[in-house]
Amino acid sequence: MATNTYKRSQGTGNSRRSFFSLLENLINVEKFFDKGLPVQFLMPFLFSTVLCIIYIGNLHYAEKNIRKATKLRVTVEDLRADYTTLKADYMYTSKQS
Repeated sequence: MATNTYKRSQGTGNSRRSFFSLLENLINVEKFFDKGLPVQFLMPFLFSTVLCIIYIGNLHYAEKNIRKATKLRVTVEDLRADYTTLKADYMYTSKQS
């Protein structure tokens, strides 16, 4: 009796198949591991993984530098405006009357 309740609660019918079981049936990854772990693919996989990590790190570094450059550009524009204002004030006050 307990097994029948368990089967009903698990949804053994075809209508309750999960996404992962459908994906597992579609891809069938187990055929790659029938004879064990394929070691010949390990080094290219690790190499491509390292390249992807370096690529992502490079993107983060470039975005950080772009943000710094933008912040510095705004600071330089503000300092240039202050310099122009101070220079004009100095010229006005040093003008002989």
